[in-house]
Amino acid sequence: MPIDKPFGSTVEESDLRRLIRAERAADRTIDYEEDLSLDRAGQKEGFLKHVGSFANSLGGDVIYGIRKEGGLPVELCGVEVDNFEALKQELESLVRDCTEPPVEGVEIGCVRLSESSRAAIVVRVPRSHYPPHMVKTGSIGAIYGRSAAGADPLDVAQLRQLFLLSETSVKQVRDFCAERISLIVGNETPVKLHYKPRIVVHVVPFGAFARGRMYDLSVLDGAEAKLPNIQYGVARGWYNLEGYYTCSPAEPPVLSYTQAFRNGIIEAVYNHHAEGLTEPELVGRQIHVSYEKRVSDSVSELAAVQQMLGVEPPIFVVLSLVGVRGCKLAREFDSPEHDIDGARIFERDVLSLPEVMLERFDCDVDSRMRPVFDIVRNAAGLEPKQR
Repeated sequence: MPIDKPFGSTVEESDLRRLIRAERAADRTIDYEEDLSLDRAGQKEGFLKHVGSFANSLGGDVIYGIRKEGGLPVELCGVEVDNFEALKQELESLVRDCTEPPVEGVEIGCVRLSESSRAAIVVRVPRSHYPPHMVKTGSIGAIYGRSAAGADPLDVAQLRQLFLLSETSVKQVRDFCAERISLIVGNETPVKLHYKPRIVVHVVPFGAFARGRMYDLSVLDGAEAKLPNIQYGVARGWYNLEGYYTCSPAEPPVLSYTQAFRNGIIEAVYNHHAEGLTEPELVGRQIHVSYEKRVSDSVSELAAVQQMLGVEPPIFVVLSLVGVRGCKLAREFDSPEHDIDGARIFERDVLSLPEVMLERFDCDVDSRMRPVFDIVRNAAGLEPKQR
């Protein structure tokens, strides 16, 4: 991003003054606006054009409260902001209601100026990985891209290129996960897991398939293991052809492993066997709904590992359930209501769920994964979890 700070961090007045001193010209990834008056004609449309064009291009920042001349920032003049929270909600509503599909991950910040009562409004728009996004104003819709001159409507050739980029990115993720699932089904994994039902989580950086993309996995090897397994902790790790993996326990029966690939992808497989059950006919035939929390917690931990490796968001999370034909969703074995009324056995051996995109490492993983968890509940004949 043009402001030299990652998403989620606080932009300060010194960052904005640095842009002016450096004469950082407006271009494809940054722009400046002197005023922000949404009740003035054209201001809402101008804001939406910035958001849509940045999302459809490389992402970028638009800073309201900086005057520019000839494309160069010359003065940090600020804008009048009486109620920032109300303004932020209005801008967020515009993005949600007037871009199709809605642009996600937009950050809106307020930088109070030290030498006046005014403030600068910083709008940070990530590059979208589901473009193109249409800007809707009234009954008219248009798709914008970004050039050095600002936001411009895209022509047919540019639109075709955007559609192909989006389809290719998602297809690469899906193809990779499908290939790995086929290997897991065939027990071609770093270690053999003891029970058949397996919960599989793939955390895939958007840039994982770029040519030559490799990360140094040696940071995962050491006295303190840094590549966690779902639920069972970490015993130790080993290098292999694909990269580096850990498993737990270290000796059979192995119940969980995590594989880190050199391109930043992480695969975590958890051997769900309905812990605590003593009846042989039930072991490995029930999946406790508590797997949802374990998966959410694991995704947060694995995203932190990727951040340590130097991976840049966004990341895709893909959940799969393998070997679950004949299994049934249930509550924990020590719950007074262990069985779930209406729960049916899974009819498919592999449940492949839609991918979920996290724009930042600090996203609320549980809320993002909830629609996917609800699909699993639906597959068991159950209603979505009550919010």
